[in-house]
Amino acid sequence: MQDDKEFFENRLNLFMQNGWRDLIEELSNLSTGIDSVLSIDNEKDLFYIRGQLSIINMLVNMEESTKLAMENSEESPSL
Repeated sequence: MQDDKEFFENRLNLFMQNGWRDLIEELSNLSTGIDSVLSIDNEKDLFYIRGQLSIINMLVNMEESTKLAMENSEESPSL
């Protein structure tokens, strides 16, 4: 099992890959196309699109979330 330091290093390495940057760009473009409520016909579609946007946002914000978690980990090391 990997420790926190290794986990964060692996994540940072992932974020530096061209494929990651391409994926984030594509997801960002996709989210702008599906975030309009005008195209939603019913409640089922609303919840489906909401789920899509939730996952996209999680991935798009993963780099920043990881960096914040890393900073918090460094500020308060476990006992």
